Parts: sequence; C-alpha cells; structure tokens
Amino acid sequence: MVRYPVTPEDVAAFAPYNAANPNNQQGIAGKIFSVSQPFINVATSEHEGVDFGLRYVVPRFRWGNVVLNSDWSYFVRSRSVQRPANLPAIESDDLNTSGIARWRGTSNVAWRRGAWTGNLGAYYVGPTQGGASTSQAIWESLGRPSYIARQFTGGQFLYRYIVGSTITYNFSLGYRFGPDANRLLRGTRVRLGVVNLFDKEPPLSSGAFGYDPGVSQHLLPGRTWSVEFARQF
Repeated sequence: MVRYPVTPEDVAAFAPYNAANPNNQQGIAGKIFSVSQPFINVATSEHEGVDFGLRYVVPRFRWGNVVLNSDWSYFVRSRSVQRPANLPAIESDDLNTSGIARWRGTSNVAWRRGAWTGNLGAYYVGPTQGGASTSQAIWESLGRPSYIARQFTGGQFLYRYIVGSTITYNFSLGYRFGPDANRLLRGTRVRLGVVNLFDKEPPLSSGAFGYDPGVSQHLLPGRTWSVEFARQF
C-alpha cells in the first residue's frame, strides 16, 4: 500500500479519536494512493454437484398451449487448496461462499395462443454466507444460532452471518401481427418485459457494496421494464 505524505488535515482527522482513546492510539497515516495485491496461487479447486431439469408440455387447452420448464443445480461440495511458497497448504471449504450457493434454480411457465405469447419465470438462489463474521466465543454464547454458519476457511474455522435465500420473478407478454394486419404492422412483433417483477432489493451483506455481487448483482437495478419491436423485411 502506497500513501500520500501526512498533511495537517490528516493530523486533524486523527486527533479526536486519539484524544478520546489514550490507551489505543492510532498512528497518523496519509490518504491511500494505491494498493498492490498479488495473485494467490490456488493449487487445486474441486467442485461436485448435480444438475437436473424437467420439461412438461401441458395438453392443449382452448386458451392456448402451456409449457413448464424447471432447471436446478445442487452443490455437494466445493473445496480449494492454496499452496504458498515455503508454507503449509491452506485448505478452504468454499460451499455457500462467494456466490457458491448449495441450491440454485429457475422455473418458467411459457404460454402461447395464436399471435399471443407470455412467460413467467422465477429464479431462486439459496442461502449464502456474508462477509460479516464473529468469534467462536460469541457464537457459543448466543447458543449456536442458525443465522451464523461455522465454516472452515483458510485453514481455520470462521463464524459468518448467513444471508437468506432470494427468489425473483420475470414476466413478458408479446404479440405478433399476422399477414392480415395493416401493411405497416404486418410481420411486426411487439414484446413487453419486466425483470424483477416485485422490485426485490439485494439482501444486505457486508462488503464494499453492501450486498454480495456474486449472488445479488441482478437485483441491483431494481424493477426494470423493456419494450421490444422486431420487424421482418
């Protein structure tokens, strides 16, 4: 880490804290200019899981055709090993961390009737661990609560806050103008789409962004609308 030289403003910024904490004085430091963080060699990374899906075409009704799709992934384990030079290997259980949720799934209901089409989709991400952590003593004193996970990371056990599961919905409705339509509209397809239908916010997690980008990046914009026009020539 490279810092700028200490300025009078830096001294003034540290003075109130050091005056109020005489037994825990903090050295005065300048503002950060740059940070250099070398890459860490992950010697091995092993992931084991199962993917499965279901597709069902509902028998035709008077109000149209319906197709159901559901695809899921289940992680059995995720493990990595770092091998720093001249140091013992460091093992980590990566399951439920860094966006590696044990369960992820998406399900869709697609509908078609003549020139009309519609789709309702749901996307599920299981619980993961946030960056906030505590000590074993506090975890034990709280009665080993279910909202704190005991995870083996970096060669030791950490006690992290669990970010709850999320489920979001997308919706679209489209119409295709046929050969009998007005000449200007003939062959035109119109589609209205809504992403994050119920405007769900990313679950709170510690870190630079206040949420986990590996899990909730798609929720950041909130509810978004789109209108699509396509024309065949």
